[in-house]
Amino acid sequence: HHSALDRLVAHLATPQAAGDCFMPLFGREIRGSQYGLALVEAMAHCLHLWHAGRATRALRADGAWAFRAI
Repeated sequence: HHSALDRLVAHLATPQAAGDCFMPLFGREIRGSQYGLALVEAMAHCLHLWHAGRATRALRADGAWAFRAI
């Protein structure tokens, strides 16, 4: 998980919603029945960085949280 977090921090150089973080976390596109589980996992990683003080978050106009690395 630590290498995934490092890749995610690099990806969050610009604000991203959890659904935009699949490639750095999983190394592939996520589709179909795997999407929900992948979204929850990506959100958990983003929230971990936020709680650890390694990312900020802001609510976008569409209601999604956008995370950005500090």
